[in-house]
Amino acid sequence: LERAPAPRTTVQSPLIWSSTPDWKLHYCNIERLSPDEIRQRRAAFDIQKETARAIREQAPG
Repeated sequence: LERAPAPRTTVQSPLIWSSTPDWKLHYCNIERLSPDEIRQRRAAFDIQKETARAIREQAPG
């Protein structure tokens, strides 16, 4: 967006999806995580939510 020459500019991402569909088995698949890893990720997410809440409460208006 910073390099867009004008409004309504369309830019194509340089990222390319894998040619094999194997990534779909791993992406956001909770069944492939251990119970311990699920607990760790939930704890990290809870910290992120608390941080976001604190920032929102400090924001003026």
